[in-house]
Amino acid sequence: MAPAAGGEPVDLLEMALNYREQLSWHSTQLKELYAFVSFGSAFPRTFSSLVDSYNTRESGIKNFLLVSLALSDLGYIPLSIRLDSGDLASLSIYAKEMFREIGDRFGRDFSKIKVVASNDINEGTIRSLISKNH
Repeated sequence: MAPAAGGEPVDLLEMALNYREQLSWHSTQLKELYAFVSFGSAFPRTFSSLVDSYNTRESGIKNFLLVSLALSDLGYIPLSIRLDSGDLASLSIYAKEMFREIGDRFGRDFSKIKVVASNDINEGTIRSLISKNH
């Protein structure tokens, strides 16, 4: 894919895999990474991912970050993840911590990446999420 400012196309998957190696995140699900890379290639200006298909902490959030790092190298800004199951408050807090940690490590401002929750959202769920600082 081409950088946001134009130029020669690069291999987004190769870039993401290089970050995977640098971070030693060898346990992330490759099929999931391939899906995120495909979506990032198709929609680099609006990159957002549903993080729900495998292990959210050890694969989904990390794979999202791998593609986000590669896209940011090309001048694109990742937008958000959507969590759809599990302990939404805990997962959202973990995701934000990872965004901050990886952003700091690689000199990126990932603080504006949104975490969106879906599933059985009702007034009680919202009150619970607020009470847990989601």
